Amino acid sequence: MKLTDAQYERVAPLLPLPRGKLTVPQRQVLDALRYMAKEG
Repeated sequence: MKLTDAQYERVAPLLPLPRGKLTVPQRQVLDALRYMAKEG
């Protein structure tokens, strides 16, 4: 379950600023959380 570009643009300003060295993009984390919420 992936976010569309329009959906991500609406949520991106609400995300905390990245700190340190990120290995996974925030968008990918959001996609995983939405998948887990839907599929259980």
